[in-house]
Amino acid sequence: MKNRLLYIYTHKGYNDSFLKKDVGMVPLCMSNGELVDTLFYCKDKKGTITFDKLNIEFTGCGWLASNFKSILFLLRNIINGRGYDLLVFHLSIRNIIPILIFKSIFKGKLICKMDLNTESAIKYATCHLQSQTIKYKLMKMMVGLTDIFYIETRRNYDIIKKGIFGLNISEKLKIMPNGVDENLVKVVSQNGGITPRKEKILTIISRFNCEAKAPYRIFDVIEIMSELNISEWTLNIIGKFPESFITDLRKKAVCHNVNIVCEGYNLELKDVYKHLYKSKVFLCLSIEESYCISLVESAVFNNCIITTNVGVSADLSQKYDRIKILDTYTKEKLKFYIREVIMSEQTEYCDISLKMLELYSWKKIINKTVSD
Repeated sequence: MKNRLLYIYTHKGYNDSFLKKDVGMVPLCMSNGELVDTLFYCKDKKGTITFDKLNIEFTGCGWLASNFKSILFLLRNIINGRGYDLLVFHLSIRNIIPILIFKSIFKGKLICKMDLNTESAIKYATCHLQSQTIKYKLMKMMVGLTDIFYIETRRNYDIIKKGIFGLNISEKLKIMPNGVDENLVKVVSQNGGITPRKEKILTIISRFNCEAKAPYRIFDVIEIMSELNISEWTLNIIGKFPESFITDLRKKAVCHNVNIVCEGYNLELKDVYKHLYKSKVFLCLSIEESYCISLVESAVFNNCIITTNVGVSADLSQKYDRIKILDTYTKEKLKFYIREVIMSEQTEYCDISLKMLELYSWKKIINKTVSD
């Protein structure tokens, strides 16, 4: 990128852990080492922070008032010249004001990191066949104004490459998979020069307040572990769940003589990496995922993976052979794969997959994608 970068994030539900994921890592790696003025729409947070090269300002107000702050943000930056690019996340009506203002006064490119699930991809690709509402027309306008779209998976690329909202975007569209923090992976794997043994752990990362994550399927895993009589194995559950749900899981585990550990939600990324480093098997049982970065992370830390056919799973299976994909979820099929993996798993010591790290390092992904 020749132009300096501005970054506006309008999506709801921000928390600081996002900065270690695509929300923080994409603009950071696109910055070419220069400072990036950044504005986050966030009702519950105000003030400024610095995350490496990102100078982040939080609006501290709702969407409508945040739009006025985004106008001031863009006007403030035009003092330094018109040669900026703007990065936004999600093809969303929430981006309409900053997009219109940016394209009116700046000469640089508008870049959209789509963060798109398959359901939305299909909807965007076919909605021109339906009635054209005001929202449709505004979305179509944003598509026309956007210079570059980054999509995360080949599956969704193939769905939208011929067009969305009735507009052909094939010349604007590139695949940019989500990645891992290479430096942090190396810190965790070096472990003070000690190479620990892999432990008999099945890890699952989920959360309760999202039906698409299918947290109730964790009860199936407990029953399967009991039926397979693998009492020497532990199910490690990482995620945000209400205490009542955790209590039900523990009761179920006690009744079925299964070892479980319930980790909290607010883990630092380094702690998540440590769990995956020691784990032998990773499970993803979601109904829908836009990407599921945990699949990539678990591959980097050399886990055997059992997953539903969501997010990056199909792309990952082309590069990583220690993965089983459930095209249709059933408890019996899951049981078959867990039995097969546990019976064949021979990994003794913690290690990382250098191949996966090379393919999914954030910096390498973005350098390759932007230069293509």
